[in-house]
Amino acid sequence: MKVTHRILGAVAVGILGSSGQLQAQSFNFQGTTEGCFYVGSTPCTPAASGPGLSLDFLTFVASAFNVNTAGTFAGIGAAATPDAPAGNFNNLGSFALGTDDASYEETHFLLDVIFTVPSTVSPHSLFSAALEGSVQNNTYGGVDIHFAPSTQSYAFDSGGWTDTFVLKVNDVSLTPGDSPVALTGNIHVTSTPEPGTTALFATGLAGLIPVVRLRRRKAQAAQAAQVS
Repeated sequence: MKVTHRILGAVAVGILGSSGQLQAQSFNFQGTTEGCFYVGSTPCTPAASGPGLSLDFLTFVASAFNVNTAGTFAGIGAAATPDAPAGNFNNLGSFALGTDDASYEETHFLLDVIFTVPSTVSPHSLFSAALEGSVQNNTYGGVDIHFAPSTQSYAFDSGGWTDTFVLKVNDVSLTPGDSPVALTGNIHVTSTPEPGTTALFATGLAGLIPVVRLRRRKAQAAQAAQVS
């Protein structure tokens, strides 16, 4: 029986190791961002260009991203390049603050992120996030944008695994007259086997028991023959 347990244990480790590799597979996330500023309690309509992307001396430039997870994590943190031919890329947009004073009391910023899970996932799904930040004058003459909540989570299926990914957006602090500051964030993916996959795994191990016992009996018979 010890031999049986050792062999089954080795098989289990091998299968679970393969499962760990599935959990650590790389996922590709592509998407775009939109945004808008508003004052008071009436939300605005996010856009990639046009009205709503500036308020007084505060401006937002939208972005696009294409990132792959390393293990379970993907950063969206490239520097702001709003003036480049292709604009911002691999961040969630950028903010800039002019040098003139303005009060941003009761000002909000609404960020929309539209992104896809990779085509290897069935069904191919489109996801969107709406995250709101409060715009506040700080004690240094600049502006802080604080997102609350700063995360949004989603679930998708990747062939026998239930996957969840969480988008996190970081706060921003702006200094008057400085270069544009990127709005950054990250994506974190977790995977758990679906109940059917776990049951199939258990069934597979149970099916190996007769095979292991047969091999054990043959090995014992061969040892007995050698002794005699």
